[in-house]
Amino acid sequence: MDHLRRKLSAAEEFKRRLLESKFGERLVKLVLFGSVSRGEADRDSDVDLIVFLTNVDGGVEEFLDEISSDIWLEMGERIEKVVLPLEEIRHPTSWLVYRSLATGVEMYSLSEEELKEKEQRGYAQLSGYFIRAAEASMTDGFFRASVDLAYNAAELAVRGLLLFKMDDLPSTHGGIVNRFGDLFVRTGEVEAELGRKLTLALEARNRARYVIGVEVGREDAEEAIDLARKLMALLESRL
Repeated sequence: MDHLRRKLSAAEEFKRRLLESKFGERLVKLVLFGSVSRGEADRDSDVDLIVFLTNVDGGVEEFLDEISSDIWLEMGERIEKVVLPLEEIRHPTSWLVYRSLATGVEMYSLSEEELKEKEQRGYAQLSGYFIRAAEASMTDGFFRASVDLAYNAAELAVRGLLLFKMDDLPSTHGGIVNRFGDLFVRTGEVEAELGRKLTLALEARNRARYVIGVEVGREDAEEAIDLARKLMALLESRL
């Protein structure tokens, strides 16, 4: 089974080069799947890996292509990789990811708490992005879009907050709002007014997005953006 040992060595070399690179801090989990993980590989089998990162962009994908190519030239083993954001760990969008997480070989992983914190920081970053987008839309007079974007920013911050209290987040907007009410408002951890405004913001978002005959103005956008800022600040204060 020398060929299997070579393939496992190639996978380890891929991991080493990634971790030692400038992109190493982005790696949150590395999973070996397929025939190599099952010990059933033949000489022509690829080394199949799922690479979970905090941030996926062209730069890191190009780098991973380069080290895969180098390993092929140096070791004669072909690395076939799937590169995914860390959110796929908690919410797999394909059977391949779900099955590989359940049955594959975990070659590297942050702890559950570290994974959760990475996800929370990602929510805070996205929340800030959508706040800026909402502000720009309001400045340009696109008040419906601004309300929609600001609610999205608020909900992203709430998602990050909920991860302090639970592991599996609700899958609907209403579920997110309700759980925030249960875990933060009713417990007195945040002021009741914040929970009320979040409920109203969801209603405003739905009107802005779907109801043609209703007027959505600057004041609506300002209120939604103010809520999003407060929720993002609350999340950032706890990270």
